[in-house]
Amino acid sequence: MAAVLIGVVILGLVLFFVLSPALIVNSRDFSYPEELRTPAGSSPSLSITSVNGKVSISSWAQSTVAISGTVTARGLGSSPEQVVLSESNINGVINFQAVFPSGSLFQLSDSYEAQIIVFIPLNTQFGLLKVETVNGGIDARIANATNVQLNTVVGGIAINCISCSNIAASTNNGPVSATFSSLESSGQYTLTSINGNVAMTVPLTAGFTVHADTTNGTVDVSGVSLQPTGTVQLANDKTGKVDGGGASVRLHTVNGQVTISLG
Repeated sequence: MAAVLIGVVILGLVLFFVLSPALIVNSRDFSYPEELRTPAGSSPSLSITSVNGKVSISSWAQSTVAISGTVTARGLGSSPEQVVLSESNINGVINFQAVFPSGSLFQLSDSYEAQIIVFIPLNTQFGLLKVETVNGGIDARIANATNVQLNTVVGGIAINCISCSNIAASTNNGPVSATFSSLESSGQYTLTSINGNVAMTVPLTAGFTVHADTTNGTVDVSGVSLQPTGTVQLANDKTGKVDGGGASVRLHTVNGQVTISLG
């Protein structure tokens, strides 16, 4: 009888620790308004670093940068205050980081998430926009930027850019899709995934050189007039020029489809 009672107690404790993330949830909102005071002749930059949670960037008509969102903590003994938010703004170089707590044996059931929403000025040219996270998607709707770097491990990436010179977007697990209103003739645009489709939409007048390939899947360039370069054009590996060439485009995935279309 005692052994049965002990077993029931142990089972109850196990279930409590397993279910506690769903039963105990706390959250807090945060907001950081940022003025852009860059030295003459320089461009502002923005870097966002996180671990768990989606990061969204959009352009707006205001002249300031706004960083806001919600930190959510789940589990026994967890608190959103355990996610430390670090922010700095020095001469228009803005850095924001969500630092997550390291788990211990008694915190294995705890989980933390930071949903981050960023607004940047529509009419300001950013020298660098950089987002890095591990578990979470990235949604970037940008007006003007010279360099854009978007990286995640688990999550999809969506990009919509009016005028961006250089794009590098990478994920291990998730799709990558990008829509560009224009391509800079000297720009470089790289979209990569391991497990996920890669898709790029370009304007009718865009000229670029492209290498698109996948290991397990096919490459669909039927939406553009590709002039093949090289002697071999495979269903899963295509190289060529569109409208005489120009910008450099690299599209790659391991497990998924690669598509180029006109928008």
